[in-house]
Amino acid sequence: MEIKPVRLGFAVEFMLDNEQPEDKLDQNFRCSYIGCYSKSKLVGVLSFTETKNSRRIKSIITSKDIPEDDDIVKELLSYAISTDKSVTSFVVPKRVIQFVDAGFNGEGSNKNKVMFMEVKNEKPRL
Repeated sequence: MEIKPVRLGFAVEFMLDNEQPEDKLDQNFRCSYIGCYSKSKLVGVLSFTETKNSRRIKSIITSKDIPEDDDIVKELLSYAISTDKSVTSFVVPKRVIQFVDAGFNGEGSNKNKVMFMEVKNEKPRL
């Protein structure tokens, strides 16, 4: 699998075609997008925003043609946490285990069982 940036229009089209009702938390498309490609076919998209000290994952959408998407999500999360910033996300129930496996921590959830999770990466001290 290959991870690389995806253009806004292509990412949004993929997300709208493949999202499931339980996938999406954020309707804002003003993000950065990375895609996971398998044999040159886009099979997953992760959207995120960044500040000086943190990266916020907005959503992960995988192709609905691939029922077992653990490898796709693992690749996307691995890219997302490869930063010296803290990485956070509001995680839908079907993704909690995948985020835990990637090193995220979280406690409790809201009435919709959405959990705030975080990986605390620290900048190297000089």
